[in-house]
Amino acid sequence: MAVTKEVMKNTTLQILILNIALPIACGYFVNNFRITQLLGIPGYVYTSLLIILFFWTIYGVFSIYRNWVIKVRESKQYNPTSFKGGFYNAGNPQIYYEYGGFKWIIYIENRDIHVQFSHTTQYSIDIDHVIGPLCPKENCISDLNMVKTYFGKYKFTCPACSFNRTRSKNANTLARDMKKTLYGHVRREGLNQLDIRR
Repeated sequence: MAVTKEVMKNTTLQILILNIALPIACGYFVNNFRITQLLGIPGYVYTSLLIILFFWTIYGVFSIYRNWVIKVRESKQYNPTSFKGGFYNAGNPQIYYEYGGFKWIIYIENRDIHVQFSHTTQYSIDIDHVIGPLCPKENCISDLNMVKTYFGKYKFTCPACSFNRTRSKNANTLARDMKKTLYGHVRREGLNQLDIRR
């Protein structure tokens, strides 16, 4: 069964409550029953152990929460199991497109496909190859480096300039969603609104 956000929140709250209540109960027990004298442990040593236990538990809860956040974010990513290899025709028309705060270069088949529906024309395109995400700064358009952050997000940095941007989606997921957005744009508005270069 998948761990939901509500279950995770309740579990974390219970651990925190137990972590706060346990030192208080132990302290009360020590003060009233003089357990340190029976065990021959100095009071400051026992107090230090309780403090270490407290912070160690806090760290454990934090680690559990971090791992859960990363797992949830990973489950939302698109990671294709197969790679579409082969060559693409660099002479095909290119669409320069902006999505997700990045630039993309999309190579499409060297034809415009359209079907007539009464008084309207519905266009469609066949994507041959995608390059991106790319740096959105003018006169740069460099390939970006992608690294995963401590909490499972993805930081994109440009090796040629100071550009950097953090997203919750990795490059594969951004490319997939970009394609869907581009297809929707073409269906709604046709090809005239796109920056197509030959």
